[in-house]
Amino acid sequence: MSLMYISTNLKYLRGKRGMTQVGLAEKLDKTSAAISDYEKGKSTPPMEVAFRICELFNITLDDFARRDLQKEDILAQEGILLEKDTAYKSKYGEAREQLQILERLNKLMTQRLAELEREIREHAPALAQRLGLEEEDIP
Repeated sequence: MSLMYISTNLKYLRGKRGMTQVGLAEKLDKTSAAISDYEKGKSTPPMEVAFRICELFNITLDDFARRDLQKEDILAQEGILLEKDTAYKSKYGEAREQLQILERLNKLMTQRLAELEREIREHAPALAQRLGLEEEDIP
């Protein structure tokens, strides 16, 4: 099993709940140093501790270990939902879904860039001129 997200997910989930390392350690009957080591990736929680973490945060062990929960939450907040992979999806279906996600991200980035350019033109006209962002006269 890939364990690449355990440390970052633990830190993210703890912070999202407003818990300290000491508070989490108390709930798990561990030391705050052990929690710190888990979050830094210096050690991996034993299976029984990992199960308790999953129960505490109401997530699956698979999600805890294999998914970047912070990134997925950010995308969900922006209205970009990632569907869970299923074994029967064709590679073309997966590629189409990835393309749709990239198109939504591109649209979001384009909107944010237009907002930023508008703010620069409004609040820093000299900078806008230096960057070539002046509004063109449209007849």
